[in-house]
Amino acid sequence: MQQTDIGNANVLIHIGCHKTASSWLQERIFDNTDLNFSALHMPAAKEASSIRRLKSVAEMMLLKNASKQYLGPHYKPFGDFSATFAGQIFAAKQTHVLSHERLSGNPHSGGFDRVTNCLKLQEILPSAKILMVFREQKTMIRSCYHQYIVAGGSLSLSGYMRMKYNSIVPTFNLEYFRYDDLFELYAKSFGAENVLALPYEMFSQTPSEFLQHIQRFVGSGADMSHVDSKTKVNDRKNPWLLVKFRLLNRLVRQINFFELSKKRRSLAHLLSCAPVIKNLKSTSILKRQERREMDFIAREIESFFTQSNQNLEALSGISLPQYGYK
Repeated sequence: MQQTDIGNANVLIHIGCHKTASSWLQERIFDNTDLNFSALHMPAAKEASSIRRLKSVAEMMLLKNASKQYLGPHYKPFGDFSATFAGQIFAAKQTHVLSHERLSGNPHSGGFDRVTNCLKLQEILPSAKILMVFREQKTMIRSCYHQYIVAGGSLSLSGYMRMKYNSIVPTFNLEYFRYDDLFELYAKSFGAENVLALPYEMFSQTPSEFLQHIQRFVGSGADMSHVDSKTKVNDRKNPWLLVKFRLLNRLVRQINFFELSKKRRSLAHLLSCAPVIKNLKSTSILKRQERREMDFIAREIESFFTQSNQNLEALSGISLPQYGYK
């Protein structure tokens, strides 16, 4: 008789955050059976790419319905969850991964549904382990701003960070980047010993150390030393052109803060990636733009995250000042 109780299954839930090498992890690690990982996926996504397989459960059962409408906190389509996924989970003794950076909330809408996502996950996979990857706030906010333009936004950096809530659509909020709150949310639901929080900067600087933390956390004995951590998964864009072209997005579409689809590229993004003009601006100009944006963000946030980062350091057990956290 086939087992259907997945309450004690070996499952890792990767919740993001956004802009922290999620696509690389999804493509290179979390659906790699040679590393003892496999994607927990919807049956309809069996033949899809690794990224789509890993995201399929969250997209089809947690975040959106068949009509791609948002599933609110009172929608619970989990009656047959165990029966649906027991065959995958008990077919092989691997770590089965459910991954979607959107589970940590959308930074462009202040993470308005992160609590709802956590409660849904706790209901269907109460014994799962949780992986969250975070990023120093200034570089994170800058990266999110560029992604906002990619998705069709046209506001300046100051306009983006100072957006006011209009009582209809949630907007950018600095509170989203208090990562200790996200850790404690999942620690309360799954147990602190079942939550691993790693800085994105560790992946950038010492990827082998980053992967070793994940190995030990899930109890994998697989050798990850040969994994290629240098090759980028997402395309690179010219940030100077991206920001300069942002007003053109008003001619094409308005951004939907609830969903940032990789299938929809804004006009500013397409132009900033065009091979003919992508490399028009010198490195010095790009550096000056980066300094201007980073200086503005630093002035806006001041010491807003100091206590939060100190709490996060204690919760994660990782020294964060070495990675630029203040």
